[in-house]
Amino acid sequence: MERQDIMPRATGHINEMIEYVQKIYDNGYAYEKDGNIYFDVEKFAEDYPYGEMAKKDLEQLKEEAKSRVEPDEKKRNQFDFALWLNSEDSEHLMEWTAKFEIDGELLESKGYPGWHIECSVMSQKYLGDEFDIHAGGKDHIFPHHPNERAQAFAASGTGQARYWLHNEFIQVEGEKMSKSEGNFYTVKELIEEGFNGNTIRLYLISSHYRSETDFSMEGLEKAEKELTRIKRTLRKIEKFSSPGPAILDEESDEFLKKFESAMDNDLNTARAKQTLMEFVNDINSEIERYEDGSLDKARDYILEALQLLGIELEENKKEEGLVESMLELRKDARKREDYETSDFIRNQLEDLGF
Repeated sequence: MERQDIMPRATGHINEMIEYVQKIYDNGYAYEKDGNIYFDVEKFAEDYPYGEMAKKDLEQLKEEAKSRVEPDEKKRNQFDFALWLNSEDSEHLMEWTAKFEIDGELLESKGYPGWHIECSVMSQKYLGDEFDIHAGGKDHIFPHHPNERAQAFAASGTGQARYWLHNEFIQVEGEKMSKSEGNFYTVKELIEEGFNGNTIRLYLISSHYRSETDFSMEGLEKAEKELTRIKRTLRKIEKFSSPGPAILDEESDEFLKKFESAMDNDLNTARAKQTLMEFVNDINSEIERYEDGSLDKARDYILEALQLLGIELEENKKEEGLVESMLELRKDARKREDYETSDFIRNQLEDLGF
């Protein structure tokens, strides 16, 4: 499993947030009231799109804000949102003193940043003004992501990300997976249960990211068997291939075309994986028709598809050592004519994909 390249903390970027808020204010998309800095949605919507991610216009958002947001007389409009909140009249666990230039005068405000600002600031710092993909749960379709995007437009004139992907949630027996419900699994726990990272990934991409996934151990076990089938097929190709004529070339080209088409269609990993497994099954049935030949293209396309799905099949040294030991044990068993043990070891190796 790979760790993130960067894991920034919001509390380590307070100065950058203050500077970012100042920039939005200087560009005319924020206003100050009693030490609070609010984002002026109505002013922003005159120059940039707002709410289109949630497929809602300004009038709808105005109406919904009456019930969604607690009344705040400091705001010009209820759908405006806070960039910086003054905490002098309230108790807040974490506070910082910010200095803003408001209409040519210095304003000191003891408080804390708004809910959305940290994401805009940290993503800009580490990814730039505009990057390719911003992902998040479907609950961020509104208001978090539209507000995050609006802040980016207001500060830099760009919409932060070119593509916004919103995933459905993983469920357990029809209920959202959550710690509070006690139906929560971590990757570490699943690995301790004996599943590796490739199996977990293959299982999760078996559903489209915008479709609900009902998590189950049975589903993980199925993915484990599919991964074993892929590994076994690649080893069969390696054992079969010879300098003879290329075979299954047309089928390989058709597979890659279908696979790429699925991935190009809103990252449909579920369809892409299904296409991969169908191709693996076809190879296993078709290979019996040939005495020799080259399956290099089929092998290369399978490996390319796995790489695009984030599946790495390189064996680690521990696994290689285990396989070598098992092969030696099988060799000794055959010498002793202990065919029961020999067959058992052979079957175990096949189950592992060798």
